[in-house]
Amino acid sequence: MGTSILLLGLAVAFLAQIYGTFRAFKVSALQGILCFVIPGWLLFVAKRHGFYQPVVGVWFAGVVAIIIGTMSLS
Repeated sequence: MGTSILLLGLAVAFLAQIYGTFRAFKVSALQGILCFVIPGWLLFVAKRHGFYQPVVGVWFAGVVAIIIGTMSLS
């Protein structure tokens, strides 16, 4: 049970990161590339262009699932 929650959290966080990066590519190609290269750049672009809350909300839900899965495994 804990392993599946952990893997689900990883998948959700990963998909939120990919979705945010695709949204950054819609802003400009440079912003999308910077999201891949510079950690945290996605947060800057998302905040500036108005898609911060959906991306970070889903990413945070994935992190919470990772924490719950890790705690249930220990």
